[in-house]
Amino acid sequence: MRGPFVPTHRQSHVGCNSLEMRGRVEEKGGGSRRVRIKGRPDLLDRL
Repeated sequence: MRGPFVPTHRQSHVGCNSLEMRGRVEEKGGGSRRVRIKGRPDLLDRL
């Protein structure tokens, strides 16, 4: 599935499919996952 977005490190980061499609899922040391979406800082912490 390809779209206007460019998946970054999809194989490295494991998370919800929808979250991976929307942006990049980063795993924090505490185990919390943060989704970083380019150009959309308001959706930074949306899980």
